[in-house]
Amino acid sequence: MSGGSGTFSSMDTNGDGRISRTEASSDRKLGRGFSQADRNGDGYLDNGEYSSRSQSGSDRSDSNSTTSDEASTNNPSPSNSPSGEPRE
Repeated sequence: MSGGSGTFSSMDTNGDGRISRTEASSDRKLGRGFSQADRNGDGYLDNGEYSSRSQSGSDRSDSNSTTSDEASTNNPSPSNSPSGEPRE
C-alpha cells in the first residue's frame, strides 16, 4: 500500500472510524501529507480520504516536478529552431 505503513484500521488506533492528525503522525508520509489528504478540512481522515490519498499518490514528495510529457511540451527539440525550421 502506498498510503503509509499500515491499513486504515491499523492507523485508526482508537477505532473511531477516522484518523486524527495525532494518529497520522505515527507514519511520516501520512503525517506530512495530512492537510492535503483531509479534503473536507475537518481535521480527520475518513476511510475515503485515506484511500483516495493512497490511490492518487499524493504522498509523493515530488508532486511539483515536471512530467516527461510536460518537459517535452516546454522544451523544443534541439534539432528545431524556435521558428520550427530545422537547424543547419
